[in-house]
Amino acid sequence: MAAASAISARSWLLLNLVAMLWGSSFMFFEIGLAGLPPLTLVAVRCLSAFGFMLLLFGARRAALAGMWRHRRQLVVLGLAGTALPFSCYALGQQHVASSTAGTINALMPLFTLLLAILAGQERFAPARLAGVLLGLAGVAVLLGPDGVSDPAELAGAALCVGATICYGVYAVLLRRYALPLAAGAVATGMVGWGALAATGLALGVEGLPAEWPDTGPVAAGFALGIGGTAVAYRLFVGLIGSLGATNASLATFLIPPYAIAFGALLLGERIDAWFGAGALVILASLLLVDERLRRLLRRGRG
Repeated sequence: MAAASAISARSWLLLNLVAMLWGSSFMFFEIGLAGLPPLTLVAVRCLSAFGFMLLLFGARRAALAGMWRHRRQLVVLGLAGTALPFSCYALGQQHVASSTAGTINALMPLFTLLLAILAGQERFAPARLAGVLLGLAGVAVLLGPDGVSDPAELAGAALCVGATICYGVYAVLLRRYALPLAAGAVATGMVGWGALAATGLALGVEGLPAEWPDTGPVAAGFALGIGGTAVAYRLFVGLIGSLGATNASLATFLIPPYAIAFGALLLGERIDAWFGAGALVILASLLLVDERLRRLLRRGRG
């Protein structure tokens, strides 16, 4: 595995590209929600991602057979890694800004670690538990007094936190299952089952649109699926192969700056002092639980 200090300029560029694609997802959710119901938007994202991933990774008979053979695990992964968190973000972003949702997404490594400890995959340390609690406090600071006292905004933030917990469950289960399939086949299979679940949920709850939606929101749904899911994952798989999973996951920590920039510059979202303070508290919580960030900071000072 490459050390963080030995990551090449090209790899840093790809890490930032992945983070930019994932960070832009919150902006595209905001655009999509202007013309599509939240669960329908999630279905468009999952269906377009699945179709594009079939093109990226291929639809070979052996791969499809493997996806079917391990369908039970892929259904669970698809729910935890796509349909449920995507739905949480879509529903949550009806009440919170895209930059807020993108910053809350930084809690994902904290909940992944906490769930991994509960599953016996990681060792317990008091600092790690303190980091999780500090991260939740950071969300409250991020919202500010007005947001905390607004039930709708508080519910929206809670849904975004729920999405990060779903991602944590997905990460722990992916490690536990250790499916004997290529990474592309696992991704395509889970997104396919996630698309089926998301489409069924959208039709059952929201039904078919009464009229054909505007082009912009539909295009945002395709951008979420193709760019924010299929292409981003394909790049991320390549980074795991060249850098190792640990260094590749540094992309997670680069997502909030891109989400904030897209929200402020392209959507006109306001960044106030409470938001800045909350983002710093969340960063501090990550420093408590993640040794990679501390090593990077020490190297930067050196």
